[in-house]
Amino acid sequence: VTALDGAFIVDADGGASRLENPGPSPDGVTALPGGGFVLSNTGAAFPMFDASGSPRGGVRADVVNARLSASSLSAHPGGVWFAASRDDGVIRLYSTDQPTRVVDLPILSLDSKFVAFSPDGAKLAALDAGGNLYVWTFDADDGAASPFLRLPALPQAGAPNDQAREANGLAWLGPDCLAIASLRRGVFEICHDMTALKARARRLLSR
Repeated sequence: VTALDGAFIVDADGGASRLENPGPSPDGVTALPGGGFVLSNTGAAFPMFDASGSPRGGVRADVVNARLSASSLSAHPGGVWFAASRDDGVIRLYSTDQPTRVVDLPILSLDSKFVAFSPDGAKLAALDAGGNLYVWTFDADDGAASPFLRLPALPQAGAPNDQAREANGLAWLGPDCLAIASLRRGVFEICHDMTALKARARRLLSR
């Protein structure tokens, strides 16, 4: 839980403890498999903690546009990788096992809004400020991500020169279905059947 003053309240074994955010301004907190969590802030690192709130190291991150761009974090269920949104046209993957290793996935917009690993860890989804949805297949063993799907999922909120965007949230409903929250148009569900898409591709290639 994030307190109003930017501190984090950790509830461990029925007792709550207060954890001061180590960065100048908190952006978010993301649970890690095994009970720990990682913080994002406007500093230059992602500090990690165990389930009790004790520090367990961290991953250094560069600063983008004068701030650490990671208002959205998503942890892979395997516990080694986590993804972060940024302001420079990429989604960046960080390894907790190899803190200096990163994997960059390019997107169309400079500003990425939300990132989310699927429950089985086989895919990573991202939603950018322009309303475009991206899905990559992901291999956690070697950190390899391959483009699987890209489509304009949400329209711009207003006139062409309006900077407001509809994208307001992203979450997986299952291994093949995503929910996208829209600022003014409610929540959309998008499902993709990988088996059906591969079968269609095979039919097209055989012609």
